[in-house]
Amino acid sequence: MKEEYVPQEIEPEEMKWLTQPPRKLSGWVTLRLSVGDMPIFLSVFGWILVCFCMLPVFKMLRDGEFDPGYLILTPFLILGLACVVPPLFYGRRNRWLLENGEIGKGKMLASKMWRHKGADVSLWVKYQFTAEDGRTHEASVRISPKVKFQDTAYQVIFYDKNAPGCIFPYAALAASEISQDQETGELHVTSVMARVYAAATLAVHLFFATVLVLLLGVIFR
Repeated sequence: MKEEYVPQEIEPEEMKWLTQPPRKLSGWVTLRLSVGDMPIFLSVFGWILVCFCMLPVFKMLRDGEFDPGYLILTPFLILGLACVVPPLFYGRRNRWLLENGEIGKGKMLASKMWRHKGADVSLWVKYQFTAEDGRTHEASVRISPKVKFQDTAYQVIFYDKNAPGCIFPYAALAASEISQDQETGELHVTSVMARVYAAATLAVHLFFATVLVLLLGVIFR
């Protein structure tokens, strides 16, 4: 009978040198985590849908007349917002956890890869961990499909002690090309391309947010 594979139960190496909160983040790390991991073309697509759908809404608000025909745009507006808002929300959450979250050892209970048309979209992982108060919690998180886990039973996670269901695995940093200096404790972005991606994504959000504000100003002028 083939024996069931069991990962090694050893102390995660990162636990030995990760600093306690608050941790120092460089400007690039803050920007990289804040913009999330949504591909740039999807952010552009989402913003185009939002601007296209909000234009008639602005006109209705200006004229004070409701046109039921515009309801057909609702699914497109929801799709656009889904491409823009969640990555920014989760990005800010992960940044806060990385900076202020408590450090714990999480035991991976389950994982599942979400795919769309044969492509890996996101990785869903469920952890069990013991918080500083001694209570055991279970929490799930969706992360980049590029994340590679070490062959250990326990993984380093960051968690909110006031909301233990909010976690972020240390292994996800590598997918965002972020590492921590073992001497200074500072977290920094290790790749030029990761910096380019972060700057370009921020530029996309700022550009289309400005377009939306300008449209609002033109219509109500």
